Amino acid sequence: MRKLKYAVSQVLSIIYLFLLKKLKTDHNAVLVNKSKTEINIGYYDLPASSLNDSFTAFTERVNMRTSSAIDKTDICIVDEEFKNKRVLTETFVWNSQLGSRLMWSTVCEKTLFYLDIENDNIITKEIDVVNGEIKTYPFQAFCLDSEDKGFYGLNYSRLFKSRPGYGYIKESMSSTLSNDGLLYYSISNSKRHVIATYEELFKLVDVSPKDLVDIRLNHLQLNYDGSKLIFLLRYQKDEDDFSHMIILNTNDGVFSVLPFGPHISHACWMSNDKIVLWAKHSENKDPAFYLYNIEIDTATKLGINKDGHPFKIDENKFICDTYNNSARQRELFTYNLENHTKRHLGKFYTGIKYSGSSRCDLHPRINRKRDKFIIDVSYTGKRNIAYGEI
Repeated sequence: MRKLKYAVSQVLSIIYLFLLKKLKTDHNAVLVNKSKTEINIGYYDLPASSLNDSFTAFTERVNMRTSSAIDKTDICIVDEEFKNKRVLTETFVWNSQLGSRLMWSTVCEKTLFYLDIENDNIITKEIDVVNGEIKTYPFQAFCLDSEDKGFYGLNYSRLFKSRPGYGYIKESMSSTLSNDGLLYYSISNSKRHVIATYEELFKLVDVSPKDLVDIRLNHLQLNYDGSKLIFLLRYQKDEDDFSHMIILNTNDGVFSVLPFGPHISHACWMSNDKIVLWAKHSENKDPAFYLYNIEIDTATKLGINKDGHPFKIDENKFICDTYNNSARQRELFTYNLENHTKRHLGKFYTGIKYSGSSRCDLHPRINRKRDKFIIDVSYTGKRNIAYGEI
């Protein structure tokens, strides 16, 4: 049924564009890449630039019209003005959503982490972007712990089997629900352990994993002081998708389940105790964006009626995008939590060839100075990065 709905939506988009006779893009953003290659930054949940905005990192390939690839991908940087491109190194893992999972250090301006493959296993590497020195960690990182103490991770091959745009092709571990789950790697003692198995997580949400398919974790996000980690436990039952947002208190190891579901998509931390997320709240029938205070368990519905990817600007504002409308345009806007107003930043056309698991979402982020947005785009017919004033 899901595949049929998707096919119908694609046909309707083509008909609409044929009738419209022009592909509309309305914005003032500036493209970064002038060559014939394709480039992208990756997922919306991580900063695109280093701590002081000296560098912005991205991946570069000849062809990004695929969901996942194991051939060569270059990792590059540009300076604060998005000029003076330099190729740092190469990797052999890439996908259309996460890219090569580029993660800037939380403590060092010149340190960048990324994923690669070694002996058919997905690993994490650290590169000094100034002198090129590389360190290797035998772990599949999804996000950094505070002060670069370690990594939180998951099994990317499990994720690939259900969502190829988020996982990676290479088998990264042989897993069962009893030995796979939420993972952690300590850099100081070079040890990996399972924080919680899938069996333990299903007990937490009071669901039996029997007869479920496409079981996976995704969207691990640590708050600013490292005290809380949110993530999604996802699965499919009878062709319907289900999600539970779980929070880990990293200080005492206690898990709790947030009062949202069964459909949850994207979130971002607005402070150490507040998140913005698109979900169904337990007290409302329709999905919407909410501001949720974890400490006092209050949810405020926001004036946004479409799903997208939120990224914090400051404690009262975030930037967000939308998925395609019928004209295959994605909207970019900011939202003010104090007066609940939206400010339009542009609309960006997406070609038919960037669809499904190989789609090109805008995935908006801002720089550290909070005066520029950075997005992934494809309105010229190839994937590129664009930036503009907030």
